Amino acid sequence: MKKVLIIEDDSILAESIKGCLAHQLYQIQIESDGIKGYNKAANEDWDLILLDINLPVKSGFVIARDLRKQGIETPIIAITGRSDTSSRITCWQMGFDKILQKPFSLNELNSCVEATLKRPEHNSKQILNYLDLEYDDSLHCLKRENTYLPLRKKEVDIFLFLLKNKGRVISREKLYKAVYDWDSETLESTLDVHLSHLRRKLNTGRASKHEYIKTIHSRGYIVE
Repeated sequence: MKKVLIIEDDSILAESIKGCLAHQLYQIQIESDGIKGYNKAANEDWDLILLDINLPVKSGFVIARDLRKQGIETPIIAITGRSDTSSRITCWQMGFDKILQKPFSLNELNSCVEATLKRPEHNSKQILNYLDLEYDDSLHCLKRENTYLPLRKKEVDIFLFLLKNKGRVISREKLYKAVYDWDSETLESTLDVHLSHLRRKLNTGRASKHEYIKTIHSRGYIVE
């Protein structure tokens, strides 16, 4: 049975998460403030930690940072209502494995937990290089010359999937299904928006523009 620690000061949300995961036969414990949550996370063995960013006494950012400094590699999911790029980058830098954006559905919660528990350990992180870009699996971020690009998670997901299929034309349908949940209600037109933003951001800070992602008419997309 997997042991899961929830560090969340919203008691209603914490109990809702607990009830959802308990059905999956996870052993759940809840802490509502940063200090107690940190001590529990640091001194006991856990398979997963769900950690709120805005906590009293000690923030989720600080908790994650301090756990990683101790060499604790337990997967950590950030629970946050923040959607700005700066907060997301800080999550990756502090050592979070995934970000669960409030408000989220129980299906999204279950999918996120299952995917995080299946991820390899931090010490087996993968680094992929493409031209002047570097993808760091442990942070799920793209960077250029040690500067993190201001990408949203879905934008990183899109580029990573295309990069892992380098040299292959990926159809629009396949890319959509790979990046968004199978039961997602997200419109396919959202993919166009993410692709547009991704292409623009990939060229941010470059002296000359480069077509990182090529569109193959009526067939799909490719990273060559």
